[in-house]
Amino acid sequence: MGDKGLITIPSLIVQREFPPAAFGLVVGLSSAIGQFTYSLAPALLGAIRDATGSYVAVLWTCIVFQLAAAFLVLMPTRSVAAKRDCLESL
Repeated sequence: MGDKGLITIPSLIVQREFPPAAFGLVVGLSSAIGQFTYSLAPALLGAIRDATGSYVAVLWTCIVFQLAAAFLVLMPTRSVAAKRDCLESL
């Protein structure tokens, strides 16, 4: 049940924040960046655990990243017109 948000929420955010013509591009970039960062997490968290000898620092690191992600999602965004101009320059 916990993995369903990983599939639907990014697409819903993209649909709300970007013009329809950019949906495929933005979802593709979002997926690629997500998969890249997911691949780094075990190594980063393992290095933190090895350096500290405890999982407490690992848990705090995860909490900080989750709070940062929530802050980024809740931040005010630019207008759709500004995003369209940015995407047209690609």
